[in-house]
Amino acid sequence: MSQSAPKPRVLLLIPNLDFGGAQRSFSKISFGLEARFEVYVAVFNTDAGVAYPHGGKLLDMGVGGGANPLSKLLRLRERIERLRAIKQEYGFVACVSFLEGADYVNVFSKSTRGERTYTSVRGSKLFDPEITGLVGKLRIHAGIPLTYRLADRIITVSEGLKEEVEGPPFNVRPEKVRVITNFYDTAAIRRQAQEPLDPDYAAVFRHPVIINSSRLHQQKNLPGLLAVFAEVARRYPPARLVIIGDGGLKEDLLTLARTTLGLRTHDVWSGAPVDDSSQVYFVGFQQNPFRFLARAQVFAFTSVYEGFPNSLAEAMICGVASISTDCSTGPREIMAPGSGSPQQVQQAAEYAPAGILLPLLNRPDPAPAVAEWARVLSELIADPTACADLGARAAARMEDYSPARVFGRWEELLLESR
Repeated sequence: MSQSAPKPRVLLLIPNLDFGGAQRSFSKISFGLEARFEVYVAVFNTDAGVAYPHGGKLLDMGVGGGANPLSKLLRLRERIERLRAIKQEYGFVACVSFLEGADYVNVFSKSTRGERTYTSVRGSKLFDPEITGLVGKLRIHAGIPLTYRLADRIITVSEGLKEEVEGPPFNVRPEKVRVITNFYDTAAIRRQAQEPLDPDYAAVFRHPVIINSSRLHQQKNLPGLLAVFAEVARRYPPARLVIIGDGGLKEDLLTLARTTLGLRTHDVWSGAPVDDSSQVYFVGFQQNPFRFLARAQVFAFTSVYEGFPNSLAEAMICGVASISTDCSTGPREIMAPGSGSPQQVQQAAEYAPAGILLPLLNRPDPAPAVAEWARVLSELIADPTACADLGARAAARMEDYSPARVFGRWEELLLESR
């Protein structure tokens, strides 16, 4: 009996496996590729733990970060050397890197054994407020363009990001860029959404709930959401806000909600019992966020910039009426397909086929945008019929992002010849 041919080996590289959206997508891709490839996943280190399961074999490079510019450069060099040795040992046909730090290590460690290198662009570089100062300029005008130039292919998760990498200052040739959106097992997500909530949280959801699921990071602009909710709570007292997620801004957000805005706030980290008298609930990281999402009236997404937002997509799959900032790349493409680029100067709500697009909240004078958000949210949560209709349209739209429609693009890309 003849033996089947061995599967081609591929390597997926990411700095860590913590709670970020890129890590969630990385997890799903690693499992999906196992059917066609022998998958390996490499991380710089696992010091922050492993938040999501992964497919394939884990290769922990065991190289920590640096405390100053010199030590960062030394760690970068060590990571490149470690990864080059791994590539030479295993003979991968392709290595896909996720996030900028991994991109540098990927392209500079390229093996001479025919391996192809890909960088996966998950979010906007031009609209990222953390890319600032002299170092930020060097990254935008030198470092990032260099990784794009050295990689064999650039994979973006949205058409908007494709436009960004093809334009200045990156100027990547269009034929070098591929768009592969995130994908979702909609049936599995909906099954998980039916799992029951703990009784204390179930009591909270007897009220009209606005929900958000995000890493607690400045990109998500949760201070803007809290400011909006404070106005909604004044107009419509039964409303509750539930925020799923963890991150570095936890204490700042709790202080803002309780002290500055005067909102009755519960947080999972305090260990205090849950009751339905609070107005804002920080429930932390949840292995199954879908059971929370599916029971909410409205999903409110306030990001400053995005790539292809997982949490927005998953809320829509759960049939939740969804509203979002018309931020750079992602939400408009999902909610209003074919309608062009984000309208970031808009002042009023745009009622799109699969959701509502709203003004950015991080403006010098955010008051008009806060007022428009509060108006839309107050009207929506008070109208169950409108919520149900918008949620049904959202769920139907997300069928376009099933694995069957998207995942074949990964296989085709990883097996192509240069």
